Amino acid sequence: MASPNTYQTAVIAFLDISGLKEAVQESLEKPELASKIEGMLLGLQNRCTELNKSQQWGPTIPNLKARAFSDSVILTCPVDAKNSTMLDNALRKIAVISSAFQMEVAVYDFFIRGALTVGLHCDRDDVSFGPAFVEAYEAEKQLANWLRVIVLPKALDLRAHGLHPYLITDDAGITYVNYLHLCTVNLLLQSSDPEKEQAGLHSFSWISLIQRHKTALERAVKKLNVDSPQFLVNLSKYHSLAHYHNWYLRQLMRGGKDFPLIELLEGALSHKKGMTKKRMAKEITEATDLFSQIDELLKRRLKNCLIDTRTIFAPLRRRTSRRNS
Repeated sequence: MASPNTYQTAVIAFLDISGLKEAVQESLEKPELASKIEGMLLGLQNRCTELNKSQQWGPTIPNLKARAFSDSVILTCPVDAKNSTMLDNALRKIAVISSAFQMEVAVYDFFIRGALTVGLHCDRDDVSFGPAFVEAYEAEKQLANWLRVIVLPKALDLRAHGLHPYLITDDAGITYVNYLHLCTVNLLLQSSDPEKEQAGLHSFSWISLIQRHKTALERAVKKLNVDSPQFLVNLSKYHSLAHYHNWYLRQLMRGGKDFPLIELLEGALSHKKGMTKKRMAKEITEATDLFSQIDELLKRRLKNCLIDTRTIFAPLRRRTSRRNS
């Protein structure tokens, strides 16, 4: 039996980096690729450090850790299970860092599949194990299906209000992190800050990121090997991801109840340190005014970021048909 002090409650995310194994093999002959992979994983560590130092999380700030091994990453955030504020902060931190990492690795032509849960875990120095890790690992393999980070029922049952605007539940009842949405809202809030406006919507730099997400996905589809035993599985994963990419952009362009901007901004702002009702109203007004000013131009640029699935997937379907005939 484990020592009473071995395990503590933690929010856990297990992330598998699709395509990294193949890239590591390729890096043996391409040292610059090995350097790129190293920089990508070290960048995650740096993001965790920055997020732990952030002042927007209020007085109860859980310590987020990231460990990378092989083609996987485990994110851990210890919590007091009886402290709802700490739990909410930890869930949001894991969701934020997972979303940022999903966008960043896409720029490197990789994509993430993973699972997030809450449970007992041991995380000391170089030791990281426990029932919650096993649960997240098994869920990533068996339930995630395509390139997304799913949220298991334990986390859904315990979560506070701060995370729910950034989640989607599919027709099978599986809930996952809407990472494009999290990145959009964070950048939208940055755009309302005069000191950061050049980093967000005002300069459309995030549109470039969405475009790169599209380009990386299309490039990954074109690289699929039709003769591989895993071809149909991989094709399905990318097709689902392309559907999600297009679905989200269409919701953003459509606006209304499918993109409740004020509610989302309120949810994000409510966790910033020192936030008052007056300051929140001011920041929401500035962000929504900015969004209205650039609305039409934004929609045109978002439309260009949609993936033409009929064009991208058609050659692979034809090749599959010829192979099976």
